[in-house]
Amino acid sequence: MLVIKLLLLLIISFPVFSCEFKQQFKIGLYSGAIVDVINEIGLNKSNQISFYSHYFPINNQKADKIQGGIFVSKKKLSQYEANLVFYDDSTDLEKVFHSLRIDSLESIKTSGKTPFEVLVDNIKILEKYTENCEKKFESLKSFAKKVKKKKIKQSRVIFFLGEITEEKLPPMIMLHDGFVEYLIKNKIIQSYQSPLSYVTWSEKLMKEYENGDYLYIGLNAKSVDFETERINENKMNIYSRYALQPGLSQIKFLEMLKEKLF
Repeated sequence: MLVIKLLLLLIISFPVFSCEFKQQFKIGLYSGAIVDVINEIGLNKSNQISFYSHYFPINNQKADKIQGGIFVSKKKLSQYEANLVFYDDSTDLEKVFHSLRIDSLESIKTSGKTPFEVLVDNIKILEKYTENCEKKFESLKSFAKKVKKKKIKQSRVIFFLGEITEEKLPPMIMLHDGFVEYLIKNKIIQSYQSPLSYVTWSEKLMKEYENGDYLYIGLNAKSVDFETERINENKMNIYSRYALQPGLSQIKFLEMLKEKLF
């Protein structure tokens, strides 16, 4: 019994370090990709978070939810104490936050990047402002590696932004951005031929793809994890909150895509 008590005392005497933001920072969150990582590693409830965008919600009763997106009011933001702000790369947001003379600004660039590249970038950025989070970051990296290893059987796919119907295809195709960029870049799938990240499809070219055994998938942002709707043998819709959010969300989407569809 005495030995057990001594062991308990030893355990209690060692400090327990939790993943947290460095104490000198009061934080504003205006980046979906960063918010995804913060939510995943449990920093979303930190009392150091001052405000966040309503587009990227967090579970934090002490932080204020800010409306307005890229048109957020400078006057409104100036009411909050923050010396570190993460924001999605945007000229409009950059002007607003720079004008507030916030000590540390992190512009989160995601355009044209794969979700795996975005996650690596986000972890590197967060490492500068957090402590004792190494194991949680390593866990996220391991998850990303696991998703990469999963195979895809479907080799010819065109992803559209919006809902496909029997009569009509959405006007915009997603190519060299997000998870589609990863699939094309690594020659996992063949898709519509264009160097652009997003492209309006040509009716003439589309006829060639119709005869090429391509699967058409409409991507729709919806507050569900992953739902499918089959239109016919070669057309379907996927509804998911993760499909169009850069970084960790799209890695989760890829995992579900590979497990449930491909």
